[in-house]
Amino acid sequence: MGKRKEAIKAYNEGLKRFPDAGMLYVEQAIISEHEQDYDQAVMLYEKAIEVEPDLASPYYHLAKLYAMSTEPVWALLYGEVACLLEPGSNRSNEMSKLMYDIYQDHIKFDNEQGTINTTLTETHTINVNQDTSVVEIPLPLGYEAAMLRSLAGTTSLDLKDLVEVKRRFTEEFHEMYKDYYDVPILDFDYKVFKNGYWEPYCMWLLQKGDEKAYEQWLENDSASAAMDAFIMWYNQDTFKPTKERPTLRTQVYLKDRLNIPPFEEIGDADGCRKHKLDAQRLARWVLEQPFDTTSTLKLKVNAYIITWATNSDEVSLTLRDSPVGTSPCGVMATICALIDYAITNNVKDPGEEGFRYAVKTAIAYMERNGEELSEEAKSFLNMTSEQQDQLLNQYYIKN
Repeated sequence: MGKRKEAIKAYNEGLKRFPDAGMLYVEQAIISEHEQDYDQAVMLYEKAIEVEPDLASPYYHLAKLYAMSTEPVWALLYGEVACLLEPGSNRSNEMSKLMYDIYQDHIKFDNEQGTINTTLTETHTINVNQDTSVVEIPLPLGYEAAMLRSLAGTTSLDLKDLVEVKRRFTEEFHEMYKDYYDVPILDFDYKVFKNGYWEPYCMWLLQKGDEKAYEQWLENDSASAAMDAFIMWYNQDTFKPTKERPTLRTQVYLKDRLNIPPFEEIGDADGCRKHKLDAQRLARWVLEQPFDTTSTLKLKVNAYIITWATNSDEVSLTLRDSPVGTSPCGVMATICALIDYAITNNVKDPGEEGFRYAVKTAIAYMERNGEELSEEAKSFLNMTSEQQDQLLNQYYIKN
């Protein structure tokens, strides 16, 4: 009705009662956009993501804002999240075309000179902490560097070319920065790639940029089957941002997100008691991550969790025989699940119920990471919940 001041007052009253209502921040941000106060709008959209990270609206609006800015790299990231949170919607279709157009508008080939020029960001400053000499490469700069490497040998960027470039980028970015940034949407891309669904996913994601090319691709029987397989997989493993791990411009450095306390502080029971919630937080983080024995950061977190469990007198963990077997992936997932269960339920010994929870969590984690499962673990996955509980009860009694 044009009564913006009254609207903002109403939204502020609402936020006092419902501080985690992301849409109230979104509505305030829309008013700021109408008033051309874009910095304020961005801040409010980001706040909406902080309080309600699985709400699609703030990602959608941020993507549109950043598409018009000097930092369209953020439009690509926010736009992809918006597509995944509202698949098949009009806004998802809009984001699909917006992302495709960004690649076309901001990647230029000079085939005569043999050069490629990207304008995904104007960021060019690397930050160095004067006290610690810690170097921070802003994400847009890291993103563009990986993209340039991915474009090598490419001379055009139609839909199929773009799918291949994005695949190479996903591999490049993971290898270059896997222990540096924490960007869940890029981790999801890598998971899609590792599970073998890259082409159907990326074709779906960018289809509105070239609908004719997409429809022609989909006419192929193998492409159609691949799309069906991806949809079935995605329905079982959907992308869902969390408060602990949002895709957010202000939270991208993994070292800041994890905040691993010094090892010397958990050298005895008193120190472990002080850092009990840190151990739980890190255990949950491990269960959210892909299993990776080459990641120095993940190895450090694993070592921290085992050290804490060894020195703690508040939690007593017993590793028992189970369908998990001796797989390092499964054993670490079992330890993390037992810690999480014990701390959540405030018990020293997780007991039979905690044992069942940990085994189920570990086997699901192994399957999700493509780990080799024992024949018994495979059979376990095909059992009903009641049959699983009966089997685990036998293991618990036997141990």
